[in-house]
Amino acid sequence: MKAKDIMEKFDGRSLNPDMTLKEAVEFMSSIEKPDGSKGIKGMLVLNSGKLIGILSMEDVLKVVIPFYINPLLKDFTWEGMLVNMAAKMQNKKVGDVMNKNIFYVKPEDSLMKCAEILIKYNIQRLPVLENENVVGIILVRDLYNVVVKKILGEINGSGYSSNY
Repeated sequence: MKAKDIMEKFDGRSLNPDMTLKEAVEFMSSIEKPDGSKGIKGMLVLNSGKLIGILSMEDVLKVVIPFYINPLLKDFTWEGMLVNMAAKMQNKKVGDVMNKNIFYVKPEDSLMKCAEILIKYNIQRLPVLENENVVGIILVRDLYNVVVKKILGEINGSGYSSNY
C-alpha cells in the first residue's frame, strides 16, 4: 500500500500565514466533517500555493499558555486567566505560531514510511506532496484505520479488500 491509497485528497482549504489566530480558529471551527460535526484540529498553511507550515490546536494552546507559565500554575490559579490570555493572543499571526518544521511524503511512498514519520516525530498530520504541490494529507487516524482493518481481516495481502 502507498500513501496515495489512504490519503485524504486535498480540497484546497488552507490557512494563510497573515491570518490572525482568531480568523484561523473561526475557519477551522466552521469546517464540517463527513460525520456532520464541525471543527478540525489542524490545518495546512499555504503561501502562494506552497506549503509553509501546519497550524494545530496544540500550536494555538502553546501560544495561549506559554510553557514558562506552567510551573507557576502548579500552586497558583487565577479565575479567568486562560480566557484573558486567549483574548490577548487572538490577533497574533498564523505565520508566527504555526509549526514550520514540516514532514511530508510523496504519493508513491510506502505506508511504512508514513508510519515511521508519524510515530517518530509524534505528529498527527502528514501532507502528501507531488511536485511541491499538496495533493493530500494523511492523518494518524487514517493509518490506524488501515491497521485495524488488517487486524480484523478486512484487508488482504498488501492492498485493500473490496469492502474498503
